[in-house]
Amino acid sequence: MLTIEGLVHAYADERVLEGIDFTLEPGRIGCLLGPSGCGKTTVLRCVAGFERPAAGRITAAGRQLSGPGLHLAPEHRHIGMVFQDYALMPHLDVAGNVAFGLGRGSRAGRDRHAPRVAELLALVGLPGLERRFPHELSGGQQQRVALARALAPEPALLLLDEPFSNLDASLRERLAIEVRDILKALGTTALVVTHDHQDAFAVADDVGVLNAGRLLQWDTAYNVYHRPANRFVAGFVGQGVWLPGVVRSPGTVETAIATATGRMTQPLPTGTEVELLLRPDDVIHDDGSALKARVVNRRFRGPQFLYDLVMPNGQRLLSAVPSHHNHAIGEMIGIRIETEHMVVFPRTEAIGGVGPAHAIVIE
Repeated sequence: MLTIEGLVHAYADERVLEGIDFTLEPGRIGCLLGPSGCGKTTVLRCVAGFERPAAGRITAAGRQLSGPGLHLAPEHRHIGMVFQDYALMPHLDVAGNVAFGLGRGSRAGRDRHAPRVAELLALVGLPGLERRFPHELSGGQQQRVALARALAPEPALLLLDEPFSNLDASLRERLAIEVRDILKALGTTALVVTHDHQDAFAVADDVGVLNAGRLLQWDTAYNVYHRPANRFVAGFVGQGVWLPGVVRSPGTVETAIATATGRMTQPLPTGTEVELLLRPDDVIHDDGSALKARVVNRRFRGPQFLYDLVMPNGQRLLSAVPSHHNHAIGEMIGIRIETEHMVVFPRTEAIGGVGPAHAIVIE
């Protein structure tokens, strides 16, 4: 449905995209994930036609949109877009805003397309709100109206720019799941941009991680988390602690606190000095374990605590523990290490000079 080849873009003399390549298959939801300023929104704007690339090709639904000597205007691309601020028309009610997506913002046009508007509002969970104005809606309701408007003309591809950034934390994940369900029900191909890996994992099938204008990995959400292509990707998509270690055999890494076993992200020779990423779900609470750590901080997250732990040798760890295990700060608790997927990189790819008592903690 969408193919991007060698996409390059620059503002003045500053290149912001450096040869982006990826393909999004029909019916799948892709997400571009990365820190502010990495170029992810620029990719979206190039696909939408708001920016003219300096080089590369963009093809959607078998039709070339941008390339050498070619740049289709946004209105000729048959692409829908949900903007970060939703961009609803304040003088139009909900029905008028959705009808505007059909090019029918007038009252006569709106009445003629009332059945389609009602169908879309039911789809996004807003039946009966046709006469409300944007200022009378919550942030989540405004987002759904913007989504209905973008879906109204049945676009070949839907683009969503930071669609959940204006929502409070309690609403973000729920809305992300609802948006995913809506897009999947319609079979709509979509490309989302976000800086939040939790949003990306909630909504996307495929995730691309960008940094400094380069696409570091384009893969399934599962692989980006468990089999990251490099250290930046590994650190950006989740919390964890990097531990120095040594490969003792295929699938075995010895560290100062424990020996970890599992499937390694890359085969490395015995004796290789590595950095091993321990995520909070790799550090299991176990009262019967001889391995002990002291609780130095804790964050309550409803179904679980995220504990900051310190080992007797000074090594810090993070552990996600079911919330019925309510341990006080200063308490010693038993833990064990379970690393079915071992994220490891040679020490030469890591930050140098990091000893076991000073491992890098990714918050």
